[in-house]
Amino acid sequence: MASAALEKQTRELQDKLAQAEAKGHQRGADLDLQVKCSNDARQWFLQNWSRDKNTLLLDHENHYNKALNKCFAFVQFNRSVETHGTADKSISLYDVYENVERGHGIVVLSPFEGKGVKFDTTCRLDGEEKKLKEFQECFDWIWHAYMEK
Repeated sequence: MASAALEKQTRELQDKLAQAEAKGHQRGADLDLQVKCSNDARQWFLQNWSRDKNTLLLDHENHYNKALNKCFAFVQFNRSVETHGTADKSISLYDVYENVERGHGIVVLSPFEGKGVKFDTTCRLDGEEKKLKEFQECFDWIWHAYMEK
């Protein structure tokens, strides 16, 4: 009787060990995909974006979206155009492997009749366009759509 109980415990422990090993292999595969995405997004960014004399900020973040099995690059680009007295701040979200822009947001800051700065924010995600009051709303809309999954 004790032998049957020990055999059952042994089988249960072996099953748990097999499940843990399978999870470990899956985590390793996920990590490999994240590393590949990171490297590929960096390479994509360097090939598709460059600074000029008006660039204030140009950077990117990458994200491997496991649910969609896709690699994304989130690009932030700020520039100043002194000849027009304007500046703009933009974000873009790209599917790295398809080289397709999924989302884009831009805010243009321009002098407004000597009364400070006028903000004009436009945001687009998968073909849907919105005019928003705050650039942060655009950032959040695009970020949450693809970067948090």
